[in-house]
Amino acid sequence: MGNPYELFKTSQDAENAGILVNYGDFAIKVKRAGEGNKAFKRAFTSFSKRHKTSIDMETLDDDVAKAALIKIFAEHVLVDWVGVCGEDGEALEFNSENATKLLTDLPALFQDLRQRALDFRNFRTKELESLVGN
Repeated sequence: MGNPYELFKTSQDAENAGILVNYGDFAIKVKRAGEGNKAFKRAFTSFSKRHKTSIDMETLDDDVAKAALIKIFAEHVLVDWVGVCGEDGEALEFNSENATKLLTDLPALFQDLRQRALDFRNFRTKELESLVGN
């Protein structure tokens, strides 16, 4: 018999504290960008309500939407980072402003982190237990 709990149960601790996404020389810690991340959900809902008419009429400027999503992601999904440098090669302090600039400057990084934060499999209890066991 198949056990859906093994496939779909996520760790609330990992969703709330975040997981480390390792890129070799640097790593970025992200929370899950889903139902469990209430701050992310509230910020996204607030933005959507403020721009409801533009969204409904499909007139919301793409750049405005993208900038808002990046800012919300930087403030409510990114937790910390290690070894991240700015374009000048100097260590970059983790804060909302630097995170927003980094994700704006590097849209491919934003997309990769976004996909990982949205993917429940990265926060599955079974997956995390197997990593601890190694």
